[in-house]
Amino acid sequence: MYQVSRFIWDPVKIFTPGDKADVLVAMNPAALKVNVKHIKPNAIVIIDTDSFKKSDLDKALYTTDDPFKELGLNSVQVVAAPISTMVKDGLAEFGLDNKSALRCKNMFALGLVCWLFDRPLEEAMNMLQNKFAKEAGDRTGQYQGADRRLQLRTQYPCFSLHLPHRK
Repeated sequence: MYQVSRFIWDPVKIFTPGDKADVLVAMNPAALKVNVKHIKPNAIVIIDTDSFKKSDLDKALYTTDDPFKELGLNSVQVVAAPISTMVKDGLAEFGLDNKSALRCKNMFALGLVCWLFDRPLEEAMNMLQNKFAKEAGDRTGQYQGADRRLQLRTQYPCFSLHLPHRK
């Protein structure tokens, strides 16, 4: 599970890895099942609807077609989005094969989280640049690619959700 660190946006509130998450991005049903214990009761759960089909639920050993009800997640707010489809569509111009394009889902999800909480992408990009610049020198091309993937979320204005956290 990846938790979005609050220090990026609010330097006063520092949370430890042991704290429960306000937001969970579950790219598939198995990830939801494994990480449900790490979220707060009224958390926001973002799911990739492309990976929550009947066959995906069966692989994760769900016994019903409603994983949220089955896991007792009655009070979570679900943000369902076809993340895989949107990433592939948004990166089509680059000629990536399916597997390579789908590797970009995490960056898209990060952009979606920034959008949901009205946070600037620049802060996320700076955090990524600082984190990965230490590992292997100058990776300007990779940063530009990550920037493009983060910015894909602006192509989908259908996400005008009514969330209490959104201004």
